[in-house]
Amino acid sequence: MSAGWVDIITGWRQRQLLPFGDRRRLFALLLMSLGVFTFFFPLLTFSSPVHGRARWSALNIAAEVVNGNLCTDDFVIIIALLYALLPTVLIALYFENSHGFVASIASLGSGLTVSRHLLSGHCVKDFFAIPQQARIDAGPALLVLPYIMPALLLLCVCNFLDD
Repeated sequence: MSAGWVDIITGWRQRQLLPFGDRRRLFALLLMSLGVFTFFFPLLTFSSPVHGRARWSALNIAAEVVNGNLCTDDFVIIIALLYALLPTVLIALYFENSHGFVASIASLGSGLTVSRHLLSGHCVKDFFAIPQQARIDAGPALLVLPYIMPALLLLCVCNFLDD
């Protein structure tokens, strides 16, 4: 079977995905726990309050969407998918031979994080319906969340960490 261009560039076929050892499993659990905790920390901070709040966590955004005060948008869907992938990885890490599944989830999550909608200030301003001149700062959660899945993907292929 011939190798595709992605396999040639990344050397994926040469790197064997070995089952997680104790050390890589611990690193992955810590990484996913960090990602889950970002759900409660501010994603965005606005210069002036929006809907009565200047600091918005994923929990606040989810509550406002459920209450009907905010509509679902690409930004919310991507954030929701990323947060849905985190407990999926935590559950998968419980099983012994889940390394391929975890690598697939990490690849999907990495693709979501490079989406222009996650890091686009224009998209966020449209979602919250605030003036274009308003200032938006990334909160601690938005500074950490985009790097969780790429770090997990890197962890999946770094077999030397278990030595």
